[in-house]
Amino acid sequence: MDRKYFEIVHKSRPHKGWYERISQCSENEKDYLIEYCFHDEVWLSFNLKANNKLVYYAQKKSVSQETIDVISKGAVLKLWFQINQIYALHASGIRIGSEIILFVGPKGAGKSTTVAYFGSMGYPIWCDDYCVLEKREGQFFAFPGESSVKVKNDTIEGLSLPTCHIKSLYLPEPEIESLTIPVDTFKLLYRNNVDLVGRIPLKVRSVYFLKEKGVETVIRPYNVIESLKMLMKEIMIPEVVSKEYRSYYFSESIKFLNETESYEVHASNNLREMQVLFKSILGRK
Repeated sequence: MDRKYFEIVHKSRPHKGWYERISQCSENEKDYLIEYCFHDEVWLSFNLKANNKLVYYAQKKSVSQETIDVISKGAVLKLWFQINQIYALHASGIRIGSEIILFVGPKGAGKSTTVAYFGSMGYPIWCDDYCVLEKREGQFFAFPGESSVKVKNDTIEGLSLPTCHIKSLYLPEPEIESLTIPVDTFKLLYRNNVDLVGRIPLKVRSVYFLKEKGVETVIRPYNVIESLKMLMKEIMIPEVVSKEYRSYYFSESIKFLNETESYEVHASNNLREMQVLFKSILGRK
């Protein structure tokens, strides 16, 4: 792979010297390079191509496999969805019986927090941060995704999540401890350890759009137009999304919303009031 054929299309803000940059091949618009750099030196890179199930990567010797696995589930996987025309939402979800409930909202809206609470109450975590959907016989099915959610310390304390199910997301590299790749230094992984053997795609029952928080929890039906606006706003990796994928995503989103019950949620600022949202969702048939 020759770097000279790639042009930078997105570069994240540096964090402790580290940043992510995405480049597109000038000879093939569906050939991308995602690099994780420390002061302009590449430590980890991924090459993605359309119509190719394989993602190629290269790393410095000291970058652990665990770090590679965690990072690959972020921008790398989301961009792979786009260049391969796979319909996926920026959403987290839980399983209730044989159906899936999805939560959509901007970063910090409380998707992972809500899912973590359901997980703490014994409901299987179905996905976090992204959800791949497919239409079958007029209904949309959600593929199982990440069974762990990323949560902050205050969420763990506020929801009284069992510490035995918490794992650090901070992944130090043994040979370069001072040069740790900051996957997310402020969050931890929560897993509820519910048996997930044999998971298959399940029907989506409803989707909840998380809006501004307030004093009390309010849930009401959300119309298709407003729901569509929010889905378009939350399209993953908007900095590099192609016109072709945006059009495909728009079309699939209309179909999804016409087949799925949608609600807007204004949750309480008090985490301890999460049970109100929990009971309300369980009570809806």
